[in-house]
Amino acid sequence: MNFFRKHMRIIFIVTIFAFLAGTFVVGFGTSLAADQNKEAILTINKTKFSLGLFNSLYNNAIESLKQQNPNLQLSDDNLRLIRSRVLEELIQTEIFAEQAENYGIIVSDEELKTDIENTPVFLTNNVFDPVAYNNFLNSWNITAKDYETIRKKQILGGKLRLILVPSVLVSPSEFADIQRFNPRITPEEYRQVKVNRILNEWFSSILKGYMDNNKLVINEELLQQQQ
Repeated sequence: MNFFRKHMRIIFIVTIFAFLAGTFVVGFGTSLAADQNKEAILTINKTKFSLGLFNSLYNNAIESLKQQNPNLQLSDDNLRLIRSRVLEELIQTEIFAEQAENYGIIVSDEELKTDIENTPVFLTNNVFDPVAYNNFLNSWNITAKDYETIRKKQILGGKLRLILVPSVLVSPSEFADIQRFNPRITPEEYRQVKVNRILNEWFSSILKGYMDNNKLVINEELLQQQQ
């Protein structure tokens, strides 16, 4: 758990931002039959994340960065940060999905089907294109079944956000106090800051519980081999 504790501050800052922005990276299912290397690099409760999946996400993250900037040179520190981000996103997506289920949140098969059929990257002329969908699955080396498990977890997390975020309110007196220190801040900007802080505290408390009760286990030896 040394790696995780070392990078915990990054996890709380970066992944909560991703949660609020709705920009999860591609996530993870409980059974990933397409993985070439099935040794678990991460286990959360009964969900195992294989080394093969981790490497696929890591390599695709690097490829995406290089496509955005062909001249990009990644240092060892850059690569370590990418690896930590992949691990962070694995942890975040699974925990948010589990917490959503604890709240009684569900995602129906029809809801999942509609979501996939309206995902922009799978559309051709604004119509769902099975070829585009299969090309995506092939590029990520993942099966349709596993991707649908993944997407369901992401939708669960998004639904949980819809419950938690609107409950965060800012009183006029509270905002007046903040404005004395930052006159330019708007009520919505401060509310977003407060949302981030509260969700950070909420998530860190849950995450600590997972760690203290050994519900989150990182294969440190396997992870270090990827450094």
